[in-house]
Amino acid sequence: FFVALRSIRPALEKNLEPVLGPTNWWGQRVRTDKTLHTFARCLTERYENLAGSRTIETIPENLETWSKVNDGGGGLIVVSAHVGNWEVGSGLPTMHEQRRVNVVREAEMDPEAQEFIRGLITERMGGLYTTHFATGNPRLAIDLSIALERGEIVALQIDRPMSRGHTVDVQ
Repeated sequence: FFVALRSIRPALEKNLEPVLGPTNWWGQRVRTDKTLHTFARCLTERYENLAGSRTIETIPENLETWSKVNDGGGGLIVVSAHVGNWEVGSGLPTMHEQRRVNVVREAEMDPEAQEFIRGLITERMGGLYTTHFATGNPRLAIDLSIALERGEIVALQIDRPMSRGHTVDVQ
């Protein structure tokens, strides 16, 4: 990762500075190396988990609030960042409560990779976990609305721009 993602270092440095403050050249190296190491670890653990060779221990927090929201009987919209093992977090309701989850995510650039990932996730999470890809099809909004009416969970990644969208840097 350190060699293959060398060109991403300037972006990492720019993103880490507002959070961690300014630093010197050496401090930037340490920060970016730590970030790349953590990314590599998360990605490795993700595929080990999806392949069934590693079970990730989860320790849910704030269960009182979750119980209040979850016991309402209606559908829920859950938003999350696209970091680490996001599949594990979005899959917790299926694993612990047998509640259907519909995850909406950006389509992969390679259709074969998309089907591979969809298959791994479906196999690992079971029949209560469905991945929907944001392809611009208006039918998706209808399908998700129906899922919410049935009391299901819709999980959305909110930190990734759509491939056809654009971003704006703000202070």
